Amino acid sequence: MKASLGGSITRAVVFAIVFTPALTASAQNAPDKEQPVDDMRALAAKPTPKTPDGHPDLNGHWLPPHVTRIGRGSYGRVNGNVHDLIFGIPVTGDVEKDASVTEDLNNRKHETAKKRAETGPAYKPEFQAKVEMMGKDPNHYDPTTYSCLPPGVPRMGAPQGIIETPGVMVLLYGAGPYSTYREIPTDGRPHRSQADVDPTPMGDPVGHWEGDTFVIDSVNFDDTTWFGAAGYFHSDAMHVTERLTRKGDTLEYSATVEDPNVLTKPFNLNPTVLKKGGAKDVIFNDDLPCDIQGNHDFREHADHEHNIVD
Repeated sequence: MKASLGGSITRAVVFAIVFTPALTASAQNAPDKEQPVDDMRALAAKPTPKTPDGHPDLNGHWLPPHVTRIGRGSYGRVNGNVHDLIFGIPVTGDVEKDASVTEDLNNRKHETAKKRAETGPAYKPEFQAKVEMMGKDPNHYDPTTYSCLPPGVPRMGAPQGIIETPGVMVLLYGAGPYSTYREIPTDGRPHRSQADVDPTPMGDPVGHWEGDTFVIDSVNFDDTTWFGAAGYFHSDAMHVTERLTRKGDTLEYSATVEDPNVLTKPFNLNPTVLKKGGAKDVIFNDDLPCDIQGNHDFREHADHEHNIVD
């Protein structure tokens, strides 16, 4: 049996110890309304804190400029085991009416994706019809929507929390179908052999610094996820390079996707810029494992910035 790429229980306990006080305070004191958008240029102009090894300090919470919390919304509200809202629209119980609402939302989502097609990934001609079909019907084809699988890399986007420890960078995510994390080795080790580990949705990542930019190189993915909205599927040959650069109290995230099996050229996500948050700014989902739309505010921002995170 090959080894799993999942993190250890011990490290997960460490995450809980480090973040529980902050998350508890956030749940108790989070504001009811979004605050005014920060001046990102002013935040970027601040001095950039460094760690003892001289690299920018990436520790802490990170969130979009116009968001003060990433928490539960009304877009996918659940009463007991029953969803009573679809993207904020009440569920009537009438099968045809509810189906028409869902179809309309999917069509609007697809139209938005089509408008971004010029800057989207370049698929080989034989895969164009497949991308079109799946992108128009995410309820039946999107693995994160219909089966609650992890969004995958780089679809999950920038981390909302970062913990730096000697030899490993831990990235925390609260805007998915559920909270999750990734461990990025930073001790110079190479990728593990495919003979030793099975492919996974998160792949096999290793990290290194290039100047003031932290680079995450990931391979050995399975093909169960999409790397973005609108049917952006990939094969098990996908290679993802992510970059995190801190400037003052801002963090820029970008990623490049390569997949010679289905793409004609590498696909570059437009950079997303986040701001430094505090203990009261972020709420991680911990009770609704598939409340996908509860984080619509974060995802809407990502789309607004022309990212493909969905």
